[in-house]
Amino acid sequence: MGEVRPNQRWQDEAGVKPLQRVIMRPYPKIVFLYPTFICSLLCGALSRSSVAPQTLGLVFVTVLGLNMVILAMEFSRIKTLAVVLFIVAMVFLGLYLNTKYAVLATLQSMIARVSIVANSQFYLAISLIFAALYLIVYINTRFDYWELTPNELLHHHGFLGDLERFPAPNLRVTKEIGDVLEFLLLASGRLVLYPASTDRAIVLNNILGVNRVESKLKALLGVISVRMG
Repeated sequence: MGEVRPNQRWQDEAGVKPLQRVIMRPYPKIVFLYPTFICSLLCGALSRSSVAPQTLGLVFVTVLGLNMVILAMEFSRIKTLAVVLFIVAMVFLGLYLNTKYAVLATLQSMIARVSIVANSQFYLAISLIFAALYLIVYINTRFDYWELTPNELLHHHGFLGDLERFPAPNLRVTKEIGDVLEFLLLASGRLVLYPASTDRAIVLNNILGVNRVESKLKALLGVISVRMG
């Protein structure tokens, strides 16, 4: 005999078609380098215009540096707040020191002496490398992903279609947003799945649109029928 959960009753009454499956695709951290990819495309296009090559080089290196910091460190909520407060404090300190020692003029002079120059072929090469890597990532995530159905949690992996199965009933799911900046870039986060049949937790990192995926998981888990003896 089957027991229908409240979410299923609500969907039946509202005429909403229940979800049949939810796909979860963990991505590698390289996806968070897309600002550098976009910047390389823009710099490559602008390098043929009247924009100074030194300006484009400085912008590209700055975006690349900031992007690498995001990959190198995990910015929790507390750490992000501390960094923001530190930057604000440094800005006010610099403005205060500028009233006595002309700090801004010295800083501008230092930046003006920096000459980072690259031609359009350099930016094109960087763009092509990123495009190739993102294509590989896209193909790989088509063959290595997790799928939740009303009955099973399935792990698809391998080009030959290898499959690992776990029972879906009584599956517990938790969401973690450990890096604020990565969440801002791609709304990504971590999902931790706890199948009832095993003590091993399944950790899925870098799930894009993690809030949307979590909502779908909750909706699907809410309509699973529980078999009664």
